[in-house]
Amino acid sequence: MRTRVPTTSLLPAVLAGLLLAGCGGDGASQAGDGADDAVPSDGSSVGQSASPAALPQPQCSEVWVTGATLPAGYELCYDGEARVAPDGAYCEVGKPLVTHAGRWWAVRGGEVQEATTDGRLVEDPGYAADLRTCRG
Repeated sequence: MRTRVPTTSLLPAVLAGLLLAGCGGDGASQAGDGADDAVPSDGSSVGQSASPAALPQPQCSEVWVTGATLPAGYELCYDGEARVAPDGAYCEVGKPLVTHAGRWWAVRGGEVQEATTDGRLVEDPGYAADLRTCRG
């Protein structure tokens, strides 16, 4: 024999269960709930300056490192968001001697050198020697 449960007593139990299930959270943010919309995932607040990952690349401070190799395809770098075009000297060997900030020099694909004369590149003996070699 079957026991019959009245539907009027079942409906409130189902509704209560649905309401309680909707109240709980699993810790994940719900799409569009606005809970995490104001704070970026890196913990910084909205309106702060751009993070390093958001800055244009490559940054000059990462390219012009003494002893590093200047990329063979180097064309420019950025100081923050400001574009910095390379300076340099024409070389008869076909590779220009590229300079940066009056302090560093290299040929594309070559080792970055730094002036030892307090940042006065034109007075640096190493730069002068490379410039003479460059010009033939």
